[in-house]
Amino acid sequence: MKPINDHVKIIELLDFYGVLLPPSQAERMRHYYYDNYTLSELAQMYQVSRTAVHDQIQRGTQKLYDYEKKLALHAKAKTRQELMNELRNASRDETIIALIDALEKVE
Repeated sequence: MKPINDHVKIIELLDFYGVLLPPSQAERMRHYYYDNYTLSELAQMYQVSRTAVHDQIQRGTQKLYDYEKKLALHAKAKTRQELMNELRNASRDETIIALIDALEKVE
């Protein structure tokens, strides 16, 4: 089983890049990572072997990491959010805070 930090990272990457995966792969990964289905449950649900489900999830996970390595959308969004939080905490100006709130809604 993967450490919880890896699990969370994959969920975040799936949020960013899941639409780039084949629909069946994305669906199985969502069931596995979001809904905590076991490999055996997924295999039974899709009438395939446990190994087939495992391989598809592993390939999908690697694709997500590859997308992040090339595009870095997750890292950029995380940095952007941290900077907006710092700005919000540093400012007492309601106009600036309102602009930060508006920026967050664009995300």
